Amino acid sequence: MHKTENGEKDGTMGYLKYVLEKKSDEKYAKTIRIVLQAIMINPKYREMWLEWYSLHIMPKDNEELSTKSLIMFLVADGLWYAENMSSIQLSETEKQKVFEYLMKLK
Repeated sequence: MHKTENGEKDGTMGYLKYVLEKKSDEKYAKTIRIVLQAIMINPKYREMWLEWYSLHIMPKDNEELSTKSLIMFLVADGLWYAENMSSIQLSETEKQKVFEYLMKLK
């Protein structure tokens, strides 16, 4: 977990960096599209996805997210879904601009 300037523990920085630094991989994207379809249709798969997401992405111990961290999670999720559903592909320059903008938030 990344510690923010004020000592808070949260995983937003790691998650955001992963999403922004992930290289385009069509095989990965196809696999994720199948997984996303499955979780949208089947409640059992949705429950498994939410359990995995809570374990690997969200903060532990019901930690309350700062507003900045919440915004970063939402941006990372949105970019991850958009890129994997092929609705948007940001250039490296655009990704860097998004990251720099988010780092300016208080």
